This record gives sequence, C-alpha cells and structure tokens, in this order.
Amino acid sequence: MDISDFFTPGILYRKPAVDCTRQEVAREVWAQLKQALNTPGDAELSDDMLIAWSLDPAVAFRAGRQAVSTEPLLINTAGSLADRPSAATSIANLFLAADYVRCDINLATMEGANEAGRQAANAILERSGSRASKATLGTAVGAARVRLGQAARRQRLRRRPTQPARSRSWCRSRLRGVDDERKRRLLPRRILDP
Repeated sequence: MDISDFFTPGILYRKPAVDCTRQEVAREVWAQLKQALNTPGDAELSDDMLIAWSLDPAVAFRAGRQAVSTEPLLINTAGSLADRPSAATSIANLFLAADYVRCDINLATMEGANEAGRQAANAILERSGSRASKATLGTAVGAARVRLGQAARRQRLRRRPTQPARSRSWCRSRLRGVDDERKRRLLPRRILDP
C-alpha cells in the first residue's frame, strides 16, 4: 500500500502520518482500508486478516519529531508536480508515460506510471482522431487496486530483505558533487540541515 499523503490528518488518530509512530501509521492505514472496503453487511477486511505489516525502513520515525524519508525517491518533493511534464508533449508524435509524468498519483510508483500510461494512450487517441473509447483515469487509487495488488505486494515483501534506514550522513555522502540548488529541490530540509 502506498501512503501518498503524509500531511492530512487521518481518521483514527486525527493527526497526519508525519506526526505518528510506525505503529500508529500501520493502524491508521488498516482503519482506512477497512473504511474504504467494508460496507454494512459486507466486511471485506477484518482485524483477524491482518497477518503482518511493514513500513519502508527509509522513513525515520523519532520521538517528538516528524517522520522523514531518508531516501526521497518514492516521495516527491513539495512543488515538484508543477515542474513535471504531461503525457502529451508539444512534439506531435512524442508521448510520455512514466511515474514522473504529471498525474494525480504524486508518488514514484507503478500506479503513477500506470496512470501516466493511460494519459498517454488517451493523448494518442485524441491526436490521431480515433473514435476508440478512452482509458479511464483515476481508477488506480480505488478499491480495485487494493484487491488486485495485495497478493503481489505480500509476495514481493517476503522476498525483499529488510534494509536499515539511511542516516543523514549517508544521504549527504551520496550527494557530494551535486550542486546546492538541486539538493534543495530534491531533498527534505531535515536531511540537508546538519
């Protein structure tokens, strides 16, 4: 499950994920999944179905401080959406489809790439004058994604060894030679500040 908004208060603790502990984030995600999928008389998820959970070890949770990603590859920086290209470009036969294309999924994920791919397909249909029906946009974040992706994600998590969270010094060492302006645009302030 991708948590795309760490800054909006949740339904369980009424605070944003960035201010929660790892355990609170896990409980909040589970509560939101149950709220989205369960209907009166039809419980798709129940607490006994939760076998295990894992959060990205690169998100550092410290007591009394906001959570911060030490590997900001998945979490896009604030304001970067406006700088990203759309699927349709000004070149007549060039279309873009990748997780970096501007779309409603503001994460570097396969879901974002999927949404951008559907945008590109629609742009091709439009530019070519095709009467074919367009791909539906915005469906990747719905309940269908949750149901279809659960097994694949669980399998992937089982195979992937847990990696330790990266320290600030490790992050800074990886940025030697990168100009300061680019660092400011790419990384959260907490990583850059000593």
